[in-house]
Amino acid sequence: MDTDRIKGAGRELYGRGEEAIGSLTGDKETRARGMVDQVAGKAQGAMGRVGETVRDAAEQVVETGRDYLGRGRQMGRHMGGDGQMRTPPVGALLIAATAGFALAWMLHARER
Repeated sequence: MDTDRIKGAGRELYGRGEEAIGSLTGDKETRARGMVDQVAGKAQGAMGRVGETVRDAAEQVVETGRDYLGRGRQMGRHMGGDGQMRTPPVGALLIAATAGFALAWMLHARER
């Protein structure tokens, strides 16, 4: 589990408590800070889930690449060729493009 998911859940829980205390005491500023912490915690948790998804996609790309590489070498040995793949690994390229897009989106979102 990603640390951002854990920290986000903790911050969200803290914000709920802070909002409740602000409501009980009538302190609008404490209540508002609690609401902000809840939203920030949810966002941090979402970033953790995105990070896990990107890591999983990257692992899938590596596995697929190794699989295609192994198949290419095997085909080369059995067909008497030079071991080069004759067709591009379209699935791996799509996964890599998706992972790259998600990573760029994550990095761009953190800059704001």
